[in-house]
Amino acid sequence: MIPYAAGIGFAVPARTASWVAAVLIQHGEVRRPTLGIAVRAEELSPEAARAAGHPRAVRVLGVEPGTPAAEARLSEGDLLLEANGNPVDTLDDLQRVLVLSAPPQIELTVLRGNALRRLSIQPRAVA
Repeated sequence: MIPYAAGIGFAVPARTASWVAAVLIQHGEVRRPTLGIAVRAEELSPEAARAAGHPRAVRVLGVEPGTPAAEARLSEGDLLLEANGNPVDTLDDLQRVLVLSAPPQIELTVLRGNALRRLSIQPRAVA
């Protein structure tokens, strides 16, 4: 509950709480690297779901110039299917990979139009 919020509470999925708690215990804070994209999770069409191997993905709504996403050539409309081999069904799935991955490069599997692409992207640390 947030004080002074007139009794409004916010739910956090247990899957998110689990990895966030582990990072907090280990490091005392959660640093979330940035890619420079605006996204939303969405249900895939049956054809795209067959190609992805799962029914949901994260659609890129916008790419900020001069960001890691722009340098990696992500485009508006791309569907993010995997990050470092992990399915990306929600923004939280993407955030988890960004926070927990040790390598500086993230390997993305992207559906652009009807073509699967693999892109390497180096997230930027947020100060």
